[in-house]
Amino acid sequence: WNLLETRALYKSLRELVPAENIELLRQPRTLAQQ
Repeated sequence: WNLLETRALYKSLRELVPAENIELLRQPRTLAQQ
């Protein structure tokens, strides 16, 4: 994957999924600590 493709995919995911959910997916340990 090149950087532009990755950024485009991430942008499309942010449009489909709330930013809060993306943060939880990126940092699963945060959810476990709460």
